[in-house]
Amino acid sequence: MTTKKKLIFSFILLVILYVFAEFSCYLAYRIRYGSFSSISQEKTAVISETYTQQKTQTKAQIGEGVQGRIINRTHHPYLGYVNSHNGLENGFLKQQALHRKSPQECVILILGGSVANSFYRQTGRETLQQELEKSPVFANKKLVFISLACGGYKQPQQYLSLNYFLALGGEFDMAINIDGFNDVALHGIRNAKKNISLAYPVDWITRIYSMNSDFMARHIGEILYLRTQRKNWAEKFSGILSYSVCMNFVWKIYDVDFEKDLYKKNTLLLNHNPTQKIPQVLRGPQFVNKGMYEELADMWARCSINIDKLCKAHNAQYFHFLQPNQYVADSKVFTEEEKTKAYRQNQPHKTEVEKGYPVLRKKGKELQEKGIVFRDLTSIFKPVKQTVYKDTCCHINDEGNRIMGKVIANEIRAHLSTE
Repeated sequence: MTTKKKLIFSFILLVILYVFAEFSCYLAYRIRYGSFSSISQEKTAVISETYTQQKTQTKAQIGEGVQGRIINRTHHPYLGYVNSHNGLENGFLKQQALHRKSPQECVILILGGSVANSFYRQTGRETLQQELEKSPVFANKKLVFISLACGGYKQPQQYLSLNYFLALGGEFDMAINIDGFNDVALHGIRNAKKNISLAYPVDWITRIYSMNSDFMARHIGEILYLRTQRKNWAEKFSGILSYSVCMNFVWKIYDVDFEKDLYKKNTLLLNHNPTQKIPQVLRGPQFVNKGMYEELADMWARCSINIDKLCKAHNAQYFHFLQPNQYVADSKVFTEEEKTKAYRQNQPHKTEVEKGYPVLRKKGKELQEKGIVFRDLTSIFKPVKQTVYKDTCCHINDEGNRIMGKVIANEIRAHLSTE
């Protein structure tokens, strides 16, 4: 056999081996990890650090990881913490959000937690804007939306963030508050066990001790290091290597290991109880007159009343919406995807919602009786056959945000048309 034939034979053999390896890795990936189609988006999310760790959510049963709740947020002297990562800054951190409004504008503030912030950043705000622009009330008006929402916020943070926005010179025409879940679902599993006041931000002790605890500092440092390693690993397998199934398979194997390590560090950090006695000033005022859910709902309603008063004092409109949640009984017929990805019988939030939401709904009716524009959104997905919930906590996808945007717009237009 001539040298030329040997080379051709070797080349063909290498091609066959390469195709076989690629096909084998493709089958192995599908068997082990499922769909191959989203791998590019997964890498991009890891590199940009915008990912939410679904495996952490599933295993730890605590919602978003500590990197979102602690590391990506900055301590704040009045609000506990604020967003400070990847363009998610609260509106009062951006100078352009504090400009003086003009007669040609309608400045609309969005208050609440992560669901409200997601609504603002995704299709919810777009839909709301499109629907409101149909109303003659907003004819020839430029709608300017500003988010004061932040993941984990619960009252009185919404109320205080509005006050802080005003203190800095911000002006607005309307405030839309989308909340409720955090107010009853987070305190019991995140603060109450450490005897922290229901008036304090979630994970308060974790945040405070992260500044002066060797244990906290070490684990936060390890989490940051793992995140950097995970990001670097994804970058190595981007570009030309991303076209190889085998290379993507190798990346995925190690990325899952990074995710597991991050989960372990997250869990250790979030479950850490300081050995030293927590001073009263850090634990905050205790409420013992009623049951926990009654006290939480009272705080929620009291702050909503004060937001309404504040809005009226500044000639602004206030609209309050109780956010939907999949653990509200009979509120939606789940799709197969939602049964798998968005509902878990042993999710700790489930118990909190089942006990807390009925109290919120009762308080919501009382808010209406006091003249506050309040709407219970817990049933808006009942007739919806598509998937709207995207995790086992509370968050909704683009379709869910579109639906919510239309309902909120209809409520606002109906109220303004009667004035």
